[in-house]
Amino acid sequence: KFLIDRLNGRGVAISSIDELRRSFDPSWPGVPEWLDEVTPAYNSLINGICAIVDPRAIVLGGELPRELAEMFVLRTEFYNRPRYGVPRRVARMQISEFSGDASAIGAAALPLKAEYF
Repeated sequence: KFLIDRLNGRGVAISSIDELRRSFDPSWPGVPEWLDEVTPAYNSLINGICAIVDPRAIVLGGELPRELAEMFVLRTEFYNRPRYGVPRRVARMQISEFSGDASAIGAAALPLKAEYF
């Protein structure tokens, strides 16, 4: 929502997340500044996930425009101080291949899994 507000304030008429996803342009005014503002919180979130769950990969997707996901991946910074001289393994950042709502697709697949697998 905050990105949409930022874009609207800079003359880019976007009214919904769906519209943002369909027509996102990384060169829109306000996008780099917004990324600069949210990157510290994003990196804290990613590192919190890694500290608690220790995943092998983190997949960015959902309603996030692919180009914006790529920009986040480039800005990902892992806080990887070695412990007892050994650095921890960091998660691989990956962008989802699904273009739609992954949770809806997954939910729709559950009956097929239950019946055939």
